[in-house]
Amino acid sequence: MARNPILFDAFHRLGITEKIGSGINRMRQAMAARNIEVEFDTGYFFIVTLARPESTRKEVTDQAKKLLRALKTREKSGKELKSLDISIGMPTLFVPPRGGLHQDLGTFLRKKSLNLGVNRLDIKIPVIYYVVHKLLRDHIMHLSYKTSKYKGKVYKFYFIAESYREGKKVKKRVICPIGKLTDVQRDRISLICKAFSDPDQVITVMNNIVVQESKPYLDLAVANALWDMWKFSKAFNNHITNSELSTPLIAKILTINKCVSPCSNYSIPQWAKKTALSEVVGCSLKNLNDDKIYYELDKIEHSRKSLENHLFQITCRKDNSSYDFVNYNFFSSYFAGMKCKLSSYEKSKDSKPHNKQVLLGILVNNKGYPFKWDVYPGDIAADVKTLVGNVDACKERFRLKNITLVFDRGIVSDDNLEYIAENGLKYISVLDKDQIPDIEGIDLSVFTGISFDNFKERLSKQGFTCYDESFYFKDLGLTGKQRYILGFNPVLFRDERKCRNENIADNEILDGICVFISNHIESSDTHFLFSGEKIIKAYRDKAKIEDAFKHIKSFLKIRSFYVNLDEHVRAVYSICVPAYFLNKDLAERRKKIDGVDYLNSKNLYEPFRSCHYVTLKDKSSGGKKSKTVELTLEQESLLRQLQIKKK
Repeated sequence: MARNPILFDAFHRLGITEKIGSGINRMRQAMAARNIEVEFDTGYFFIVTLARPESTRKEVTDQAKKLLRALKTREKSGKELKSLDISIGMPTLFVPPRGGLHQDLGTFLRKKSLNLGVNRLDIKIPVIYYVVHKLLRDHIMHLSYKTSKYKGKVYKFYFIAESYREGKKVKKRVICPIGKLTDVQRDRISLICKAFSDPDQVITVMNNIVVQESKPYLDLAVANALWDMWKFSKAFNNHITNSELSTPLIAKILTINKCVSPCSNYSIPQWAKKTALSEVVGCSLKNLNDDKIYYELDKIEHSRKSLENHLFQITCRKDNSSYDFVNYNFFSSYFAGMKCKLSSYEKSKDSKPHNKQVLLGILVNNKGYPFKWDVYPGDIAADVKTLVGNVDACKERFRLKNITLVFDRGIVSDDNLEYIAENGLKYISVLDKDQIPDIEGIDLSVFTGISFDNFKERLSKQGFTCYDESFYFKDLGLTGKQRYILGFNPVLFRDERKCRNENIADNEILDGICVFISNHIESSDTHFLFSGEKIIKAYRDKAKIEDAFKHIKSFLKIRSFYVNLDEHVRAVYSICVPAYFLNKDLAERRKKIDGVDYLNSKNLYEPFRSCHYVTLKDKSSGGKKSKTVELTLEQESLLRQLQIKKK
């Protein structure tokens, strides 16, 4: 029925319109030729329904693969691809007429799943054909939208658009209006557009994604970030290599290894391949080998003093009061081999009498951060001789004044104490037990008959002061130019008495006793300016240097040495000290957050070990993508509190 009978009649008489009623028969004939069922509904609206032709999944899949394979391998040009004889019975879907397909595609995208994996192609093939057809016309598509407001509510209407250039201006035209979309539909359609506009994008199904490789990442990244924050690389400036694998980079690699997973220098190249170290440091490590590492150890040793100066400057600048007290001590380490000239067979502190050893000395400030270190010959008798050079360095090289050197009883000698005083520095130490009876003014008779049950009463009568429940002391004042403080530890007293052989009663009066020695002798009319409590606390804080020894020995695994050249031994130690510095810094940061000291604990890097760098592979396309595992909320929070930014 014509809507405008007069106009229709005029056109019909002029021969412009077709024969009345012939259109339906011609449509039936055309659809029958293609084996397509057609239904006509001539109710209030005129509706034509075309049924999809039957086609096997295999035929459709083979046709789609044929087209996509030709596109991917570029076996055919764009014109040849357009002319391929591929048909699934609805040619208008892949040879779209102008303006004739847009609404069909919009309806399709809204209603159908957008899972376009090659192995699951059925009714989704027309969309791929359409996208391929548009791609061959060099269209760069993207999903866009417009907003409208109705009754105070904002609505988004989506459409697929393409960008084009008109002169110097970039414009866009609508290819396919879609309408409203859910967030999931929006993301899926956007992904399709990106996939065909960007060769790095792939559309696939979850079952096709496999993890091809997984390597430790975040713990290395944290150590690397700390290295960069303290700007350690700038400290290496003396006879260094400036190649891609530079001396600072090798030093960083060795330090990161010591921090998170210590192993021998020979094993580091293999360790690097099993981790995301290359991604962390931002450099290819394909040329990293043990020869390169041993070569760079010489360079690292040449920069040792520069590194010491750097550590001193950054810590002093951060808190110059941290150098009011400087702790010095040494420990021993043994060798797996026998060729190192520095090493020697001496009394071993490591219970390794059959291994050669060396002495490792270190200076730390009263915050526990190291700033000078050295390797000495393994002769234990030479212990007291190591102090002189460090006194000179404090005064001349580091320009430290009004500081107090704190060291263990093994370094105490008349010559050492006199040398410190002559250079205008202060010292605090304790005497060896065999030195105590020879000190003038110390009356040991007060400890005769003392026991764990009566020590409080006995000491109180003798003028002793309680420092804490485990220590009592009495300031003995000056003897010559030195000051002595007599101390008694009841817990140590009880333990030493239990261990003493009943048949050996010699020196049992010295059980639980210690004597502090210092040249803090300045006083007012009634008391010393530097109190006895401060002397005791300064010496007890020497535990910081014991932490350094324990960490370097047990966690950085400096024992045993697997190198033989003197320069390499010193260089290995010069890597362990910065590694301890970084771990100490991380432990202090975590302690402020958790209230727990993780320095000498395997849990220091534990929160970061689960975050790996993974390589994902799409089995259908062969595409690969590498990225880090998504951080947990706890990891993000911890990094934020540690003020460490993940690159």
